[in-house]
Amino acid sequence: MTEIPAGWAKIRDSKLASLRIAEYVPPDTTTKWTEKLTIEAMQGDDLPDPLVVLEGLARDQAELCEGFKSEPIFAGYENGYQTVVKLLICYENTRTGKPIVTMIKSIRGNSSFYTVSRFWRIDKPPAEDEDLDIDQGAIAAWSNILSKTYACDSSVSEHPCKQTAA
Repeated sequence: MTEIPAGWAKIRDSKLASLRIAEYVPPDTTTKWTEKLTIEAMQGDDLPDPLVVLEGLARDQAELCEGFKSEPIFAGYENGYQTVVKLLICYENTRTGKPIVTMIKSIRGNSSFYTVSRFWRIDKPPAEDEDLDIDQGAIAAWSNILSKTYACDSSVSEHPCKQTAA
């Protein structure tokens, strides 16, 4: 489970076969979002490697961008599950003409594969001699939230569910 920002509205909640997707946006941005949170859970017996999935997503996104960077944040195990976190920076999406920044975490659990993605859509690409206008405070805050996002299984001692304060 991950923290949903206070006041954000759920704009999608769908389940297709073994895949469930939920999306959230800030209030008053449901039709034209600048920030979005997507949570996906896929169930199955043959779950993919999180690193392979995120590398594939990075390749796909790079093909849609003029200028692209993929920054590794974390790769290892959290709570006994294989976990990968990346920051993807698209300087100009060829479809929208706008930059988009994505921080994504993927986790391979025992019977489910999870991705938690936070997107920031920026108004305009930077000039040639400028950096992308990324809110470093928002990136740091979301990185902190993702560090507390994990998979657990209360029936197995190797993957305990942490108690939260009431």
